[in-house]
Amino acid sequence: MRRAHQGAAQIGDENSDHAATDKHQFFTQVLYWGGLALWLLGTFSELHRYVPANELAAALVLITFTTLASSEIHRRTELTAARIAALLQLPVMLGFACFAGVNRSHPFVDGGWWGWPIAFAGMYLIMLRHEGASRAALAKALNAFTTWLILALLSWELHWQIESHLAAGEAWTDAVWVILPAIFLWRLPKWVTRVKWPFAKNREAYLFVAGVGIAIYLALWSLWTNATSVGDTAPLPYIPFLNPLDLAQALLLLALLRYWRFLKLVQSPGSPRMDKRVPLPSLVALTFIWLNAMLLRTLHHGFGVAFNLPDMMASTLVQTSLSLFWTVLALTAMLVAARKRERVVWLVGAALLAIVIAKLFLIDLSRIGSVERIISFVGVGLLMLVVGYFSPLPPARESQS
Repeated sequence: MRRAHQGAAQIGDENSDHAATDKHQFFTQVLYWGGLALWLLGTFSELHRYVPANELAAALVLITFTTLASSEIHRRTELTAARIAALLQLPVMLGFACFAGVNRSHPFVDGGWWGWPIAFAGMYLIMLRHEGASRAALAKALNAFTTWLILALLSWELHWQIESHLAAGEAWTDAVWVILPAIFLWRLPKWVTRVKWPFAKNREAYLFVAGVGIAIYLALWSLWTNATSVGDTAPLPYIPFLNPLDLAQALLLLALLRYWRFLKLVQSPGSPRMDKRVPLPSLVALTFIWLNAMLLRTLHHGFGVAFNLPDMMASTLVQTSLSLFWTVLALTAMLVAARKRERVVWLVGAALLAIVIAKLFLIDLSRIGSVERIISFVGVGLLMLVVGYFSPLPPARESQS
């Protein structure tokens, strides 16, 4: 009985010690957050007085030094609240970027040219200390969002510089939005294999989160500009392909192709699975849309066809050009497929050719008597003869032994 009473007393003492510890930790966290709030309120109130011209940048630097101090406090005391405060650096930077997007003409204005570099330097130091395991959700989120934010700010600044200092058409300002993201995606395979931190350590964060986000952005930009941009290259004349818009399109397609091929090589059982049926057909579709948009922009600049859907549909020149162009693409695909024995590619080319034939009878035939209609029918017919002679259907895989 005495031993039982002693054991119960010992358990009671341990429970009271745990309760006291929990209460102490709770009050410590509350005091830390309270002190942090008072510190920020007091210092923010002085920024407007001492640095009114660069208040936003100064506030960004103040937040950065505060989060770095919190990081150091956590390193010395293991205080949870200090670690959380340090990790708030990224959300605060995102908030500052959104505020600047609404209220500023470009990110480097009003001291942003020195405020943002200090903020990103602090962010990477905090990531180095607190990102944790490389495959954890926190590490992936920190590395991905920081990458997207820095590319967005630099692209915005480059766009503003060109728009403000060059009397250039929209093709120039549209193209700069993808130059830096495309270059980053192009260099990413080398960085994740040669640069130890942050790229190699956080390989999955950059390849399967940051990289995928950039790839989606590039694809959406390609679709949007091909649908809306007339390719105004002032003060230079419009030259197909040799203009900033089409060169940017080519760059992003090459970057996407390189990125996809690298993902195929590095996929391992523990890596996120990639559906191989999506990337390559998507790249082919983006390329097809871009080539057609380049043709339509050429007709717009060279022959005065308005760059809008109703006028394009009503233009005999546009319809004839599309018929011949699609037939050339189909012929090229089928010739290459016949040489490489790629049955699927050959069938895709044949499907495009069938669409051209249907278009000839449903759309082009309605323009009876026009010279363009005659050229369209004769040209497509001759190209089909070439297809039939030089590119027969490759055999199925099973019979290619």
